[in-house]
Amino acid sequence: MREQITRALTGSPESPSLLFRRTYGTTAADVWEALTDPVRASRWLGRVEGAPRGVGDAFLLRFADAPEQPAE
Repeated sequence: MREQITRALTGSPESPSLLFRRTYGTTAADVWEALTDPVRASRWLGRVEGAPRGVGDAFLLRFADAPEQPAE
């Protein structure tokens, strides 16, 4: 199965919103684990600080090219 990626830019010039959607040939449980397990998430997102386990759990994500500007 070929990986499928879609993207959309919405919002306004003052408050833009960028959405990337990627479809994987795996289970929802595996994708959720890849997003919520800090070790797995760090392999493809960046360094994860915190321990997100459920919807709404807070954490920081530090990208290698801008570690001083984490995503929250």
